[in-house]
Amino acid sequence: MIHELESLLPASSTGNFRERLVARLEDCAESRSPDNLRFRQKARLLLDFYSQQFDVKDIFDELEDP
Repeated sequence: MIHELESLLPASSTGNFRERLVARLEDCAESRSPDNLRFRQKARLLLDFYSQQFDVKDIFDELEDP
């Protein structure tokens, strides 16, 4: 799941996955394009997994359903 999302993230000099994920989610929040909706669905699956498995809930403040 992470590798698939990472391939869709913008390049960064820091390489920080979390920062890049949050930036991409913020960039596509207003757009309803099919690509952005698919990205948000994949991100939702990953964030839900982390929330359930590791009780990590602060990766992204709020992610509305697409």
